[in-house]
Amino acid sequence: MKALQSRRVAALIAVVVVVLSLLLGGGRSLCAARANVYRADSTYAEDTASLRAIASNLCSVCSRYPTLAESDESLSTLQYLLKEEPDHLTEINSAFDRLLSLAAETTLSEKDTAYMADFTTDMKAIRSILSHSTYNERAQAYNAMLQTAFPARALAALFQIEPLEIF
Repeated sequence: MKALQSRRVAALIAVVVVVLSLLLGGGRSLCAARANVYRADSTYAEDTASLRAIASNLCSVCSRYPTLAESDESLSTLQYLLKEEPDHLTEINSAFDRLLSLAAETTLSEKDTAYMADFTTDMKAIRSILSHSTYNERAQAYNAMLQTAFPARALAALFQIEPLEIF
């Protein structure tokens, strides 16, 4: 009990409490800032969900054609990415484009050809909407803070907080 009455022990306890408070509070603040990037644009989540739905529909149509499923890994890659968290939009777009170009070289039914045209049009529209979204500006500001600001950079490394994907 005498050790608890020592000034050194009290100072050590105070330092430990302050350091833990900074770490936990800073990590929580970074996570809240990340969430605010998504929340600030209410349509971003809907638009990315639409993009993923279009890509999923493309997978459904392409899976009807064994030559598409077997000739390239684009279909399986896209299906895998669609099961992942939403931060894979760049990869989803690339896989979508590869699969669409493969489908263009394949003989499809008339109905599926019409679907492909619709997918292309819908994807162009969603990409245009997303490119004009304020999400990219906020994500770039957040990423810059993670990479340059002293406590944020150290905390991001400690808590393994990744930069946001830019669309």
